[in-house]
Amino acid sequence: MCGRPQSSSPQLTVPSYSFCRVADDLIDDASSVEVARSWIARLTTFLTLSYPTEGDGKVDPSTIRAFVTKNFPPSAQLALLHLPTACLTPQPLFDLLAGFETDLLFPPAPSRPSDLTSTCNTTVLPDRTFPIATEADLDLYGARVAGTVADLCLQLVFHHHGALVPAATATALVGAGARMGIALQCVNIARDIAVDARLHRVYMPTSWLTAVGLTPETLITAAASRGSVEVEALRMKLLDKAFATYAEARAAIERLPHEARPPMRVAVESYMEIGRVLREGNEGGRVRIRMKDADKGGRATVPKLRRLRTA
Repeated sequence: MCGRPQSSSPQLTVPSYSFCRVADDLIDDASSVEVARSWIARLTTFLTLSYPTEGDGKVDPSTIRAFVTKNFPPSAQLALLHLPTACLTPQPLFDLLAGFETDLLFPPAPSRPSDLTSTCNTTVLPDRTFPIATEADLDLYGARVAGTVADLCLQLVFHHHGALVPAATATALVGAGARMGIALQCVNIARDIAVDARLHRVYMPTSWLTAVGLTPETLITAAASRGSVEVEALRMKLLDKAFATYAEARAAIERLPHEARPPMRVAVESYMEIGRVLREGNEGGRVRIRMKDADKGGRATVPKLRRLRTA
């Protein structure tokens, strides 16, 4: 929901989003789960140093700089050192890391193809439990990895335009931002079903799969063959949830200070346009989703003219 920074505060908004992006990249690009967890541990220490709760509670910039320089690659250091912690509360940042932890809870892929196909008609074993078991788990994950970004952006809006936003309105906006984050994350998951399956990840609730006679393992197998009726039905269920949640939260954008509305609106509508493309690609039950080249991850793409109309 953050999108482009407001013209009045690029020096704050860009570093805030950059932190989220850098943290995501460090963990996604890690060579193993152990390495990813080490990045989360270092990011947690960075936030603990940035928001001290022990001693006199004062931030020591030299200690933070030394820690960042020693523990992070040069490409990540500016995003961390320029995070405007004086304008942000720590909870959304810690919640974001908790969301990244969920990404590391998926069971490892089978070592042999036969290990996967042999599960096609069986229930997932307890030691292969997938972390998104229920719709409540999906909502929590979406709130952590996307709703937190909305929260951070809104905090910066309130920092610059606080006099224009009554406390009750600010509370309502944060709640709507969390819901919109869930909507956008559902679009993201719907777009990336096949991409995530190749990583042996299923972000759709296991309860949804069970209701149609599938397991996470069998869905991973089905997602490998484009055109699966079961996969497309689940994709549409995710998109229905995304658009229903989006419809609930969308009006809140118009309650923002005037200067903050256009970038928020563009960020949200650009992402929801991906959802519309996915829906249109599945009209009549026929899969006609326009996909990027395989080397770009096999994700749905929005035609350029539609992107211009959204902007």
